[in-house]
Amino acid sequence: MNTASLIKLASVSAVLALSASPALAATITWANWTSTTAATAGTVGITFTGQGGNLDIDARNWQPVSTWADGVVIGNAPVAGSAIRTRTGGGSQLNTVTFPQAVLNPVFAIWSLGQPNNSADFTFDQLPTFVAGGGAQEYGGIPISVSGNVVRGTGERNGSVIFYGTFQGISWTNPIFENCHGFTVGFDEPAASVVPVPAAAWLLGTGLLGLVGCSRGAGPAAIRLAVRAPASRSIRTRRAP
Repeated sequence: MNTASLIKLASVSAVLALSASPALAATITWANWTSTTAATAGTVGITFTGQGGNLDIDARNWQPVSTWADGVVIGNAPVAGSAIRTRTGGGSQLNTVTFPQAVLNPVFAIWSLGQPNNSADFTFDQLPTFVAGGGAQEYGGIPISVSGNVVRGTGERNGSVIFYGTFQGISWTNPIFENCHGFTVGFDEPAASVVPVPAAAWLLGTGLLGLVGCSRGAGPAAIRLAVRAPASRSIRTRRAP
């Protein structure tokens, strides 16, 4: 088999190897709030400091699933009957959710933001990306809107956002007073978690470059060395679009 044929074969193999494992929506580890200031998410403890609120255990929270989980970025809705319901706002007081260790791609779900003829905001210290939104089982509504660092609800709004990267905390203010809205948080995984990538996934970027560099007169042994891929590599399981 000549060099050109080997290049074609290697290309096909690499494409097949990469396409054999399609990207799946992340299974989010959502907070399970045990008080108005503390929650657990898997083995990770979470704390909340800021404006007063109360623990919301209404089982209708976070339904239907599609309002908070799009099935592409977020694969599952928050824990039913677990949220922090706030009844304040209208000032500059800082609210902060803190993780004891860095987590990857934290997500934020917001319920019942805004009221008819009245808007309410979450102004974050980081840049949120809209993921999903829609009506809620209790009050109906439409998706939240996202502009820069601000998540806004005018009328009745619900939805989720993601913060791409690694974080140990997310802070925000609620500059507009609203009688009632709720939130919860979660994350993709602890930031230290990585998974091995099969050697075939690196073939296109390493073995093919070696093949291109082979001369026409290279023998079979040289070609075999050129297409040999590293045994394994590690990458984060989630990436920003």
